[in-house]
Amino acid sequence: MKSLFWIFLCCFISIANAQDAFKGKGDKKYQIGTSLQDNGLGLMGTFDIGISNKFSVGAYSSYIFILNKDLNADFQDRFSFKARVNLHLAPMMRNYNFDLYPGLNIGLKNVGAHLGARYLISEKTGVFFEASLPITKFNTNELTPEETLNNQPILNLGVTFDISYLWH
Repeated sequence: MKSLFWIFLCCFISIANAQDAFKGKGDKKYQIGTSLQDNGLGLMGTFDIGISNKFSVGAYSSYIFILNKDLNADFQDRFSFKARVNLHLAPMMRNYNFDLYPGLNIGLKNVGAHLGARYLISEKTGVFFEASLPITKFNTNELTPEETLNNQPILNLGVTFDISYLWH
């Protein structure tokens, strides 16, 4: 009986403390983090808005600050901007703190896909991890090492903020 009480109490606390990693239509998330890729390390950010109970649209941008010493990349090689759409699996998984989201993006250099996960630690903040890769590149020639920046598999990780409360 005592163990049933503790199980019930733990379940109640976890449900009462549940955060919504994706709230559906009107949800607004901002993420900022590190962009890790071959020959470069940068800063990235995303902004996504929920358009239905399973989909969001948004934007992704990054800039590579730290380069391999052998590279001489200019702004157009270091900068990336992409429009994106995500399918959020949190509503189907019924784990409200955690959201797994595959998606597609189109950017300045390619059309790609990404797979991300976010975990909310509190009502307004959490952590995320995202992996992306190009499906097709706009430049079909042999790419220089500088041209492969933001045009190759990329890992992003950082902090996510729920900013839905800022405006409705």
